[in-house]
Amino acid sequence: MVIDNLVDMSVKTFSISMGESAYRQAKIEAERAGLSMSAWMARAAREKVQRDAAGPIAEADRRTGHAWAEWAEANAGDFPGPGAGKGAA
Repeated sequence: MVIDNLVDMSVKTFSISMGESAYRQAKIEAERAGLSMSAWMARAAREKVQRDAAGPIAEADRRTGHAWAEWAEANAGDFPGPGAGKGAA
């Protein structure tokens, strides 16, 4: 069900369940970032997808000689490994 449209982006509403510890960590990180819990969760999910894709893409480019591999390695700090409150699954 689409409930709103922000900058031509449909927004879905759904419910999630998480353990108490994960909830507290996520809430702290959302507050630290100055975001609502839903905005922080959306950002964390997006960052997780980007991190998960960066390695295989860089490996494919390394095999084909494309420059993405060099860029990905130079910018590896932009895609930190999963950690508490950082979108880890």
